[in-house]
Amino acid sequence: MDITIDETTKHAVEKAARHLGVNENEIGQRALSYYLSALKADLDLADELRAWEQVSDDVLLDMERQLAIKA
Repeated sequence: MDITIDETTKHAVEKAARHLGVNENEIGQRALSYYLSALKADLDLADELRAWEQVSDDVLLDMERQLAIKA
């Protein structure tokens, strides 16, 4: 994979690499791993919220059916 970054980001990566004593590719790998981990957490939360919404819809439909039977 080829990634293009702007000059400001390039300088920040270079500076971080120097301070941490690692090469710039390592900084990129760490940054991508961190970002993907955070993104996964967001996606997992979105999936959970969709599941709760579906359960809520199902409960409301069941309640409406029960009320219709009693009426």
